[in-house]
Amino acid sequence: MIIFNSKFKKERSACGMLYANRESGQVVLVAVVLTLSISVLILFGLSLPVADQVRSAGDYLSSKQTLINSESLNGEVLYRLNNNKTMPEVLNMSVVGDASYSIIAQWDANDKLVTSNSDYRGFTRKIQAMFTSNRTVIFDFGVWLSNGGLRMENSSHIDGNVFSMGNVLRLGSSSIGGTLSTSTTPVNQPMSDTDIDNWKVQGSAGKIVNGNLTITNSTATTTAGALKVVGNLTITNSSILTLNGPVYITGDLVLDNSARIKLSSSYAEKSETIVVNGTINLGNSTYLGGSGQSGSTIILATQNTNGCANTSCTGGTPAIKLTNSAEASAILLAPHGAVYLSNSAQTKSVLANYLYMSNSAQVEYDPNIVNTSFKSSTSTSWSISSLKEI
Repeated sequence: MIIFNSKFKKERSACGMLYANRESGQVVLVAVVLTLSISVLILFGLSLPVADQVRSAGDYLSSKQTLINSESLNGEVLYRLNNNKTMPEVLNMSVVGDASYSIIAQWDANDKLVTSNSDYRGFTRKIQAMFTSNRTVIFDFGVWLSNGGLRMENSSHIDGNVFSMGNVLRLGSSSIGGTLSTSTTPVNQPMSDTDIDNWKVQGSAGKIVNGNLTITNSTATTTAGALKVVGNLTITNSSILTLNGPVYITGDLVLDNSARIKLSSSYAEKSETIVVNGTINLGNSTYLGGSGQSGSTIILATQNTNGCANTSCTGGTPAIKLTNSAEASAILLAPHGAVYLSNSAQTKSVLANYLYMSNSAQVEYDPNIVNTSFKSSTSTSWSISSLKEI
């Protein structure tokens, strides 16, 4: 510690008297002021880097909070997608303070590209994320049947593996080209009522037609997207319906006289669903199929319980019926009812309670549909496939 003696130095005058030397006191004061000034400058010089570090830390925290805000939107998007919540193209959100953030989303097939933007205390951060649907239908059987079983007659043929929990009755020259497996033990179906209910929701999200819809003598009818028909859908006389989204029909579906339903070419290898509450009847050289590319197909589904429930029965009105050279390049799904194929009708795959085939009917399994993926998501399973800041 430095101690300054502020007493004035006493000196003798020429006549021998003592007096205080004030100049020496002034020197001491100047030294004190100078020392204090230097100390202040030193402290000020040291405080500048500290202030810069504090300011930098604050900026870093604000920037980090901005990034966290942007990233938090990913969780919001996942929640909405996986819980069938509304997901608008632009979503604005805000938090406490002056922070705000928004989403701009682009929906494309099973991929959803989301750009999130966050502003917080003058800082802006953007994140781009790709959300992808994980849902595919695994179907590696030509025919999958529950308790009703299988009855085959008159040169009918299945080219593919067959699984049945019920009896299998083969008459005449009927044949199975793949492996036949049977089991009396309950086995979970590859596609469930939960899937079908989800498909109904998707079809209901688009255009709604109240009352029966009949398309006849038309060569080019195209849906704008998802479609719900509150009634019957009937297509006849070589008319063509091209789908751009899932379809839900509360009544019956009837195709007759060379009518066709197909997917838009934009589906490429993707597939789509048509769900019918009532019965499905395809006859007289009608056709139902995918986009034309390998792997693209339609799942034609109904929860209707119509038709036989055991191999001793051949009558009644089935849940799904194909006859007279009708071709469904599709997976026919009737988990609670019967499917009838007759008179050279053919399809790719059948999942039903009971299947009755006669008169050269065929199931020609296509291995390209073993992992059927959809342009419209068939479930609530989504994940982030890529993430980057832009």
